[in-house]
Amino acid sequence: MTAAHIHTNVTPLTRLRAAYAELMRGFFAACRRWTADHIARPDEENWFAMWIPASASQIA
Repeated sequence: MTAAHIHTNVTPLTRLRAAYAELMRGFFAACRRWTADHIARPDEENWFAMWIPASASQIA
């Protein structure tokens, strides 16, 4: 019974995992670029950057 649940062909799953990992890496790289850009160039309409302190000493 347990042998019926074992998948012998893991190639599609392996490809899916690799594609997912690549998409996630790309997504978070884009998030890091966006965040760095908006923190580096704050303006009046960029509330996100205005609320992020420039250094850890400004948090306290």
